[in-house]
Amino acid sequence: IYTGTSWMTILVCGLREGGESYFALDITHGKHFRETNGARFLWEFTDAELGQTWADPCIERISYRTGAAWGIFFGSGYSSTDQGNKEAYLYGIEAHNQAPLWRNGTDDCNRIKISENTLKDDALSSPIVADLDGDYIGDRIFTGNLYGTMYRIQDIGKGQTPLISK
Repeated sequence: IYTGTSWMTILVCGLREGGESYFALDITHGKHFRETNGARFLWEFTDAELGQTWADPCIERISYRTGAAWGIFFGSGYSSTDQGNKEAYLYGIEAHNQAPLWRNGTDDCNRIKISENTLKDDALSSPIVADLDGDYIGDRIFTGNLYGTMYRIQDIGKGQTPLISK
């Protein structure tokens, strides 16, 4: 990814059934944590609606003003305490610092509810970002839920308000 000042190689992982967060490591130089210029911890992301982190995160370049930014996308998983009332959310955060990517009115947001209806006992598959016009900038996100519905999300760039359709 490009942070705005330099290139960086990052590794993003979820805890699957073992927890409810994703974390990122800077592994640019391929060295041990204790070595000079070694791997380092970047951030940990958690949210009340996230649930277990089964979805594989997707790191992609997306639009931002006249250029591009790097985003990480992942879906909410199963709730370890109340799955019967769990609704599905799609998350979008900046790759290098976990800041929210999107807008909801005048507010920054890092998640969108995937269905306009109330769908309880739900979770999302791993999202896939598609570059439809071959410019190396993601245009749409595709993901599915436990009800068997496939969703297409457009306007996924930094500062945009995502639009969901089936």
